[in-house]
Amino acid sequence: MVVLSQTPAGAAGAAHAAAQLDAGRPLLAGFASAADYGFPGAGGDAAVGAVVAATPQAYLTSAPQAGWPAGYRAFVNAAGQQYGLGAEGSQLQAAPAGADCLLQWARAVQAAGTFAGAAVARAWERVDLPASATALGVRERSTAGDHATVGRDGLLTYTWVREGSRYRLKPV
Repeated sequence: MVVLSQTPAGAAGAAHAAAQLDAGRPLLAGFASAADYGFPGAGGDAAVGAVVAATPQAYLTSAPQAGWPAGYRAFVNAAGQQYGLGAEGSQLQAAPAGADCLLQWARAVQAAGTFAGAAVARAWERVDLPASATALGVRERSTAGDHATVGRDGLLTYTWVREGSRYRLKPV
């Protein structure tokens, strides 16, 4: 197994190197770098079969929008209309996780009643956003002991597949 933890272009380079191995290609697995459309965009067929663990990436699948979480669907549609979908027509030019981070910060500032860093940090540890309020469409909750706001149930597993001349993520 090769874990891809670089930029999408770096992950594509690792996928190309793995494809050259005579003894059989190892399983490729990754997170953010492998979930980005730049990975198959640069890696081509070497990216096919790579396993990705990520927050929802439904816009890169062939899943109908009606099945996407409502907040995620609304974010993807609004961002797509405002910023487009990249040169290849697939890569979202906005980040739902980033939007949710700003939402968490705003809620923490409101709860703290100040912009003071320490007070906001303490308040952030109590922010609990339901899936219906987030751009990712998953519950996001922080605690004093765990600052990773997206829990395991908010992560999905995909694999890259080729559909005609395009690459898509397929839920596993």
